[in-house]
Amino acid sequence: MKISSIVMLAASFLLIVVGIVLFANKKRFEGENQAGKYSAKYIQSNAIGNIFIGFLGTILGVLDNFVNGNSIKIAFVVIIIGGSIVQKLVGNKISK
Repeated sequence: MKISSIVMLAASFLLIVVGIVLFANKKRFEGENQAGKYSAKYIQSNAIGNIFIGFLGTILGVLDNFVNGNSIKIAFVVIIIGGSIVQKLVGNKISK
């Protein structure tokens, strides 16, 4: 297995874990954060976004093991950055 595949899979796994933890604790933000910076909907959208990006990254990490070249690595970086931008935009709409 290539080092780049391992790094991509590790990053994707961490995104999935963070998404699951956020999703499991979204109820906590409803009660504690009344004045709050983060609503439960905001946390839920971030959790789902992290899980989705993590699954896409996992697919690309597996593909990177079989495909030569940098196209998969570039796609991975674009998906991570693009997903983060989309999450920020969705979060801004939800929090308004």
